[in-house]
Amino acid sequence: ILHNNGVDLSKIKLTKRVNGKSIRILLSEIKQKRIDIEMIIEENHLDREFPYGSRINRLRNSYNGIGTSPITEAEKRMAEELGLLNSEAIKRKLRSSVNQHVSTNPEIRAELEQQVAELIGEKTKKEKQKND
Repeated sequence: ILHNNGVDLSKIKLTKRVNGKSIRILLSEIKQKRIDIEMIIEENHLDREFPYGSRINRLRNSYNGIGTSPITEAEKRMAEELGLLNSEAIKRKLRSSVNQHVSTNPEIRAELEQQVAELIGEKTKKEKQKND
């Protein structure tokens, strides 16, 4: 619902500081320029007290295999597409899957590395050399 109303989920801060302590935010505490979160809550009959920060933290833990809530592959892909996950964790997983590939064909390995670079927005060795 938030994404469909123009909220960039990747930019939502999940915590706030209160009396020197970090506390997870509620749905009603989400702030983003040019977004009226109160209107979204009212129009969609959402719970203002929904523990958004805690839920996203649980999602991330499940995604990384350390949570207690099961998560399907489809839910993982959706969370990635919506920007709900730490992009560094995604990059590590992509690199790890390429490094674990046991193909003896260097062309296949090079193609996988190229695809990873494109997905995470990094320049390949060839592109770096070309720019130099």
